[in-house]
Amino acid sequence: MNSNFKLVCTHLIRKILNRLQCAAWLLVVFAFPFCLIQALIEKRRTSVGEGKAVVCLTTFPRRLPSAVRALKSICLQLDPPDSIVIVLARSQFDRVPLQFERVSRKSHVDVRVVFTESDLRSYKKVFLYGTIGDKNLITVDDDVIYRPDLLTKLREVSRHSPHSVVGTRGYQIERDSTGRVKEYSTWKRAIPMVASADVFLTGVGAILYPPGSLGPSPLDLERACVECPDADDVWLKYRSLQAGQVSVATGETMFEIQPGTQGGALWHRNLTAGANDEHIELFLGRSRPRPNHPLITGRKDE
Repeated sequence: MNSNFKLVCTHLIRKILNRLQCAAWLLVVFAFPFCLIQALIEKRRTSVGEGKAVVCLTTFPRRLPSAVRALKSICLQLDPPDSIVIVLARSQFDRVPLQFERVSRKSHVDVRVVFTESDLRSYKKVFLYGTIGDKNLITVDDDVIYRPDLLTKLREVSRHSPHSVVGTRGYQIERDSTGRVKEYSTWKRAIPMVASADVFLTGVGAILYPPGSLGPSPLDLERACVECPDADDVWLKYRSLQAGQVSVATGETMFEIQPGTQGGALWHRNLTAGANDEHIELFLGRSRPRPNHPLITGRKDE
């Protein structure tokens, strides 16, 4: 009786072990491809996010609600930045707004607020230029919502064209036969993924500035506020040209304008009053045309 019982137990144990062994092999067979795919995704994510970056934005009291929404869209990026810095004028805010503190507490990204003693207007978004070491400076606007893959795209293009200023939306600076810059309203959208000195990026789409791409630091932002108060995109383009930098636009719309934020927008005043053309003539009119940078995609600029 005992002998038969032992045989039955031994048989059952062997059967269970065999099934466990089969299950283990099945687990390996099915899990290996999944793990491989995950590893490749992680490798790509890591390689794309190699470029360290600080995102910077600024705002003023009336735009505070939309700035909070813009900030949240940056906090939710698939490839988050090293930090997000909000630059405010001490004359407009006597303390850190509670709305920013709430977002900072809930976010996994380092969100900080710094103050400037004088109001540098929209130039506050490049206030940190030259102070963040080898990190890229990415500027964003306070009146839009950005797609979760915005920073992924900017970094990816920057890896392919590491010495270019990178943005999502840009225009081709048009010139006449004498090399004089034509009116802004005649410019066409820039050819996507082609780096050129004549690509003019607009800040609403977010712009990535590599270290040194705006020339020596610190920038004289108080002078910029006097010389080019309502056209920071023009002045920053001028600075990048003086530093010998080319620019590239991804050509993708990776943002959405927040409703009700465009009443006093700079671009509206610049276009209707012709201020953009005045600033463009003053700053970009001095810059002679340069040949295109080696193309990223192999497309030829015609």
